[in-house]
Amino acid sequence: MTTHNFTLGATYRRLLDLGYSPTSAATPTREDHFARAGRRESFIALADHPAAVQCHPTAANGAHESLTAADCVAREVPVLVLTGYLLADTRQSKAVQAVLADYGLLAGPVHTDDFGNQIRPLRWSGRAILDGEFSARLVHDDDDTTVCIRHALAPTRFQQLTDQFTRTRNVPLEPVGSHIIPLDGRWESGSLLHTPREKLPELPGADLDRIISEVETARWGGRPAATKGAAAA
Repeated sequence: MTTHNFTLGATYRRLLDLGYSPTSAATPTREDHFARAGRRESFIALADHPAAVQCHPTAANGAHESLTAADCVAREVPVLVLTGYLLADTRQSKAVQAVLADYGLLAGPVHTDDFGNQIRPLRWSGRAILDGEFSARLVHDDDDTTVCIRHALAPTRFQQLTDQFTRTRNVPLEPVGSHIIPLDGRWESGSLLHTPREKLPELPGADLDRIISEVETARWGGRPAATKGAAAA
C-alpha cells in the first residue's frame, strides 16, 4: 500500500492489521475534554487528525476499543532514539552504531524528527519503560543524552494516603502514559505503514543495561584523543 494520506481515518485499520495501536497525533489519549471524565473521542470523530502509533498502548491511554489488555501488550512499540547530539559527531556515532548493530537494533525503519534525532521503532512485550531508565550519557548525569529508550510516561500527579497504621503512600491520580510515533515525516528503510510489528527488531530486555554500558564505552573510545585528555584533566 502506498499512501500520502497520513490521517487517522485513512490509516488506522491498516495499522491495526499490522500489529500496532493507532491514535491521533494531536490528541493521543482521545480524551473528550467537553464530556464526562474518561469518555474517548471515536476514531471517526478524529478521522481528520494526523495519525500516530502508541508506544505503550492501554485502554486508559486511548487504545482502540477492540483491543483487549492482552492485545495491547502484544502491540508495545518502544523506540530507540539516537540523538542529534550523538549523530553530529561522525566518529562517535559510528562507534555507537556498531554496538547497536551487533544487537540487531538498526535493522528496521527509522524516522528522523525535526531535531535531527533518529527514532527507531522496536518490538517489546515487557513492562513499561519510563523516561530516563535506560539512557546513555558520557560521564555525568547532566551530560547530553546520546541514546535512550522512549516508551512510557510516568504519572505526574499523586495523592498521599495514610492507612490505619499511619503509613503513607503516594497513589497516582493518572495512568502511566505513552509516547507516540508520528506516521508522517522523513522515514528510511520502510515505515510503520509498510512494516508489520513482528518484523521490527526486538528489544532484548535482559541486555538493556549491558547495551547502555557498551554504548557509553564505545562513545568514549570514539572521542578524539585531545578531547579525552581534556576531559581527564
